Amino acid sequence: MRKFGLLLSAIVVVALEASNADASTFNWSYTDGGSHTGSGTLVATEGLPGVFTLNSIAGTVEGHAITGGPAPSYALTGTTVFWSPTAPQVFDPVHPFFFTDYDGFAVSTASGFFAIYENTGNFDTNNAYACGGASVPYCLIGPGTDGTDGLADPRFALTNFQVDLVAETPLPAALPLFAGGLGVIGLLARRREKKAGQARALS
Repeated sequence: MRKFGLLLSAIVVVALEASNADASTFNWSYTDGGSHTGSGTLVATEGLPGVFTLNSIAGTVEGHAITGGPAPSYALTGTTVFWSPTAPQVFDPVHPFFFTDYDGFAVSTASGFFAIYENTGNFDTNNAYACGGASVPYCLIGPGTDGTDGLADPRFALTNFQVDLVAETPLPAALPLFAGGLGVIGLLARRREKKAGQARALS
């Protein structure tokens, strides 16, 4: 029985890994309530629950088509976004949910690089990347040059940055593997029972 237990555990682990490796598609958008807007789709893979690593991103930033990204070589950015079914559609400073972190992410366009990130510091503090304070915590920086910190580039406070799930991670993709493993376990158990029965008959 110990072998069967180990086999079952291995199958469960492989099934979970296979499901976690699947990517989810999201719509994203940002605005400052005026002329600074952008939107599109992104594909990301979930690691920890609700924490996604960006694989690719498409759309427009400031009216320019995105040609590449996420690009962490501009403005010291990362590749992480966050999503939850209970996340608000509009940023609420009283009950904040941040769809990205301090590192944010960057994209490239024909006019240069742009980055979106979260920063709750006030613009007049010593925080070099702050833009609007706790009530307007998302920042857009750019256009800039790849490989630079972006600090000399234009920076705008955004009233909202939104990420909405379009297609959930396809958990059923892992189920055939799991079901197949259970079938193997069943066959092995049946074979073992048959051998045990034959042994009892001979004794």
